[in-house]
Amino acid sequence: MDVVGNESDPSDSLTITEATPGDTTAPTSSNIQARDITTTGATITWTTNEAGTSQVEYGLTSEYGMLTTLNSSLVTSHSVALTGLASGTTYHFRVASTDEFGNTASSTDAIFTTGVVSDETPPPAPGITTTDTTVNADTYLIIGTAGADTPSDSIRTVTLWNGTSLAGSATLSVGQTDWAILASLNQNTTNSFTASSTDAYGNSSLASSAVIITEDPEFGADEVAPEVPVITTSAITVDSASYTISGTAGDDGGVRLVRLYNGTTLVGTASLVAGETDWSFNIALNQNTDNSFTATSADAVGNVSDASSAVVITEEEAVANLAVTSIDLLKSSATADNTFESGWQWKFHITVPTSETTLNMKFADFISGSNTLASASNIRLYSDESANASTTDSAITITTADTYSDDMLLEDDLDTDTAGRQIEVMVEVKVPSGTPGGSYSTSYGVKSL
Repeated sequence: MDVVGNESDPSDSLTITEATPGDTTAPTSSNIQARDITTTGATITWTTNEAGTSQVEYGLTSEYGMLTTLNSSLVTSHSVALTGLASGTTYHFRVASTDEFGNTASSTDAIFTTGVVSDETPPPAPGITTTDTTVNADTYLIIGTAGADTPSDSIRTVTLWNGTSLAGSATLSVGQTDWAILASLNQNTTNSFTASSTDAYGNSSLASSAVIITEDPEFGADEVAPEVPVITTSAITVDSASYTISGTAGDDGGVRLVRLYNGTTLVGTASLVAGETDWSFNIALNQNTDNSFTATSADAVGNVSDASSAVVITEEEAVANLAVTSIDLLKSSATADNTFESGWQWKFHITVPTSETTLNMKFADFISGSNTLASASNIRLYSDESANASTTDSAITITTADTYSDDMLLEDDLDTDTAGRQIEVMVEVKVPSGTPGGSYSTSYGVKSL
């Protein structure tokens, strides 16, 4: 069990305003529109019948998952820009406004679709760097380059032709230019290879210049495999989604194709021209397990070396300690009317060890001079990452001062790339009617199991 902050420093000063009859009606939103939609953004506009703040929830489903920065200016005409969106994608959104009395209302779900990038420009023609030659072989390695797509780079497919017959293809990711295809040879004749490049939008380039590979059964056959490659990366334990595996492959005087395996799964290929020996891959790691990498080297006519010695990269999530990493004070003023809506509000950012699935919090009574505001029955906790207390309706209530709450069961993680489980806990305090005004402070504790 981890415990942190049992006796925290006093909280920031909080203010209570004596309750007086006032506005209890939330703003009404109307004329909600998604405007100025582009391939990567949109502007959400709406109006309210009274002045209020501006904020938009949005995401790929009606559960949203993303939230714009709160604009605290009280206005009746609202405009919020959404940026960094994916093209050709449908987004769900809803708007929220809060008036000066703390009354908040959210709209119903709405959708819009971002624009699709229009591209009718073919990529540049690829080049074949393999040179004309005569061999006695069933296959031959054809290598080359394919320039980036225009006007913006995209995935490209290089297609290799032997005359008019399809000889193979290779898919290049954004930023990748080198390609290699092991092609079958028509026997006892010339093989005329050309290549073309097709982008993600279906635009195809012109054909490359041809390279002639003559297959001659009278020509001396190459049956000697290249040297076994060496992985120079050392075994290590890491907490990472990917890792760079590097090595060398002996120069046999021609092109070679290095294949990298994780266990029995092919995870990368790289072509080396004559005289080139170094190779490197950035490879996605299987998580929370050993990744055993080996490599082979194949020459131009398909002779394959034995596998290299294995190098094991162990992926293991780093151990994280329980910690309150930050606290956002969302509402520092309260009205003494015995409602959570009019009370104080914080958002606790907490790291919990991944193996621990329950969280508990405790709070001392709030003190202002000689006045006390009891924490019992006046504080509630909830979190989107909780299985049993994810909303205000299912929130956990503090029942006794300086005593840990009931278990909050944890099931989600806001950031799987960060060690430990990252959660956000909303803490809300209601101020009983008749509580004297003043600046109040408290202390808290957190534990997990």
